Amino acid sequence: MVSFRNTSPTRPQPLTMPAPARTDGHTALWLFIGIFLVYLSTATGVLDFGDDWSMLYVTRSIVESGGVSVPASAPGVVHGADGHYYSKYGLGQSLLAIPFYVAGTNIAAFDGTPAVASSGILQGTALTYVVTMLGMLASAASASLFFLSARLLGFGVRASLGAALGLAFGTFAWYWARTFMTEPTSMFMLVLAFYAQLRDALRPSRPWLAGAGAALAFALVLRVGNAMLLPGFGVWLLWEVVRSRQDLRTAALRVGAWTLPVAAGIAGVVAYNVVRFGNPTDIGYGAASGHLSGRWWVGLYGVLFSPGRSMFLYAPMLLASAAGASILWRTRRWLGIILLLMVIPYIALHSRLPYWDGGGCWSPRYESTILPFLMLGFPALLDRGLSRAGMAAVALLGVAGVCVQLLGILVPCIPYASKMLADPASADRLIWHPAYAPVAEHARSFIAGEYPLWVAPNYFRSSGLAWLQAGALAAGLLALGGCVRRVSRTPAGAVPAAVSWPIQQPAPAYGSVGAAPAAVVAAHATAMRYAYAHGSATIADELAPEVSIVMPCLNEADTLAACVGKAQRALEESGLDGEIIVADNGSTDGSVAIAERLGARVVLVRARGYGHALMEGIQASHGKYVIMGDADDSYDFLEIPRFVAALRQGYDLVQGCRLPSGGGRVMPGAMPFLHRWWGNPMFSEMARWWFRAPIHDVYCGLRGFTRVHYDSLDQRCTGMEFATEMIIKSSLRGVRIGEVPITLHPDGRVAHAPHLKTFRDGWRTLRFFLMYSPRWLFLVPGAFLVLAGFLGYALAMPGVSIRGMTFDAHTLLFASLAILCGYQSILFSIFAKTFAVSEGLIPQDARLNKFFSIVNLERGLIAGCVSLVIGLVLLSGAINQWRLVDFGRLEYSQTMRWVIPGATMTALGFQTLLSSFFVSILGLRRK
Repeated sequence: MVSFRNTSPTRPQPLTMPAPARTDGHTALWLFIGIFLVYLSTATGVLDFGDDWSMLYVTRSIVESGGVSVPASAPGVVHGADGHYYSKYGLGQSLLAIPFYVAGTNIAAFDGTPAVASSGILQGTALTYVVTMLGMLASAASASLFFLSARLLGFGVRASLGAALGLAFGTFAWYWARTFMTEPTSMFMLVLAFYAQLRDALRPSRPWLAGAGAALAFALVLRVGNAMLLPGFGVWLLWEVVRSRQDLRTAALRVGAWTLPVAAGIAGVVAYNVVRFGNPTDIGYGAASGHLSGRWWVGLYGVLFSPGRSMFLYAPMLLASAAGASILWRTRRWLGIILLLMVIPYIALHSRLPYWDGGGCWSPRYESTILPFLMLGFPALLDRGLSRAGMAAVALLGVAGVCVQLLGILVPCIPYASKMLADPASADRLIWHPAYAPVAEHARSFIAGEYPLWVAPNYFRSSGLAWLQAGALAAGLLALGGCVRRVSRTPAGAVPAAVSWPIQQPAPAYGSVGAAPAAVVAAHATAMRYAYAHGSATIADELAPEVSIVMPCLNEADTLAACVGKAQRALEESGLDGEIIVADNGSTDGSVAIAERLGARVVLVRARGYGHALMEGIQASHGKYVIMGDADDSYDFLEIPRFVAALRQGYDLVQGCRLPSGGGRVMPGAMPFLHRWWGNPMFSEMARWWFRAPIHDVYCGLRGFTRVHYDSLDQRCTGMEFATEMIIKSSLRGVRIGEVPITLHPDGRVAHAPHLKTFRDGWRTLRFFLMYSPRWLFLVPGAFLVLAGFLGYALAMPGVSIRGMTFDAHTLLFASLAILCGYQSILFSIFAKTFAVSEGLIPQDARLNKFFSIVNLERGLIAGCVSLVIGLVLLSGAINQWRLVDFGRLEYSQTMRWVIPGATMTALGFQTLLSSFFVSILGLRRK
């Protein structure tokens, strides 16, 4: 008997989806920390331009005198209406820099190095170093908010993270993050406003709209040019208000929540202009602010295509974003319209400026502010699912982008720009001639080693600063690696944070086992949805089949028809109520069409990997029992009834066995020599020995299990080790495991070789065995090292000689090294076991519980203190020996018998103290 099922892998959800996942917030936080630390590792700690000096002088004036006037000697100043001198730049940057100025001057005072002199603010001090952190924090926060915004827009978590990392390190946002210019802070305010309005679009909220308005207001206070994005934000707000169909009062309150802060920002800009120049429209640029004298087509062409300022040259990843713009337009047209309304006026304005190129700087300066909006096509491209060639092209653009940024970061741009801008003819070549373009010149300078690396330790000539920035780089890469690792465990197609606006998605397809009218399929699917929606487990269970057969598939056109046919025959001949699911992993040879033609239900799996395909295929199944088997025709699906019979007897997992040791049979040519006689027997023996798994063929892909048991396993592995993970976890949980002898046939593939890679997948399996067995990975090697160390001490302390070999102080040193490494390894076994139990990766361990009943936090602290005291006493004895000889020369072999054990005991005590706290934290139960 056959039945028909809904293809949706999960129960139907309400139309309004939940708010962003909590894990997205954690990922965004670690992303922010990692990016900031990497930025900090490349900091120069100096101010390179006149603009930044001018704004810092305003900060100084605010802090020290409560005014906004600056000395006449400060860069970028203009004579004001009241006779004082004022900076011609916005007030926002100076306000944001106040806490950084206070911190920098205090650090400089503590260090004994003046940051401010009678002549003005000094370059290369703690003050300039600290204030440049403002741009790094703003840029890192912008990338983090960009990630969250991409998730709110419905992009997958991997695509969102990839786009955020591309924005942070593959564009010239990295260069400007290290400066005290307004570009990073403007970018942050605009992305913050964008994120806040996205949250309002998700669920109307006046506080979010007020936050968006406040961010836009401060963006205006930072730079008046940011006003060119206001029309886009305003149209978006009105569209959301109209779309929500709220009553007039509620709509007016929403508009007011956004408009009032923006109006306050405009009023602040006007007031600042009046205070400085006595004119509300005078922003300090003189004639340049009165009319836009530049030729817009020159500026536009320069920003897009010139060798000296093309944003595609300075940020190659924008090419990928441009390729994804068409996808964004097709799937989220409303977003495309809003982005056009933001980006086009902004670029148009700055293209008309006579100084559209940004002056003597690196990259198109003004466009760095809108980089997040220019990059929104990138997650759309990644989320689509690219071919290998497409992914290679995107990776190549990413590497090129990082390399270009490093040229701007490690080579100073001011010397070359100053030289070229000294003459109008050379200044023209700087922008328009490829040979004189800054990218080419910086590459030549870097290769020739013309300048020392343009980072703070070289400028400050401080080894301590070098260690600080090197540590920041290491910590930042670790934080970013943790983000990538966290996200890599999430299925590529995982539903992101919820969206309530329309996104075009492919319509779900329904399939069946055997040919059946569409009305029957629809009727059954409707009944299943009704049962789930009304919480009726009884109805849903009655409608569900007994058996679900899941076949992972990647280009199996040669054999898929035979496998599906055998599975259908097994169901029909045995009278089983079942369904057949083909989890297709991106086939390009027509496998999907074959499966659908034969009536199997196809589940399309974006994320590559044997484990990924099985996870989503099993998740889509509805059967009480699940049978999984490869679609290469090496397994005989006619043997399925034997697996079902064992499952009916109460087994939770029934493993097939192909090897003769378990009663199976391998036909000639069906299994490679290394797999049959070395890899498979070795790993199977390890599974029996390490995990007490009652099986003889750990790699057999034909197996059955109950759906309830599978759901309890929380499978994580996405590759070929998926199968071994299931066996190990089942063994650790003590469930009933059976074994059915089967016959392995040569696979019927013609078009390609088997997907299993001998050494790659063998290593992955070994790695997984070790990670799930802290005893063999950490405890046993650690215990061996500690015993070897004790043996060394037993020989070296009395100075034993064996056959002319004397064990003295050098032996003692090696023995201490063995003890320290071994003790650390043992501690790691405790950490790993505690964490795995606490996270539910493995079940409770009676021996571990007994250990913690004896060794608790307080006893660990006491033991650590005792070891620490003993070590310090021994070291004090060594110092006393030195004192007895008036701090002169010592007898090396005798003194080391005090120093080495003392240092070892001190280190062991310190490790024990810290480890006691750490293992107690790991053991905390989550509420």
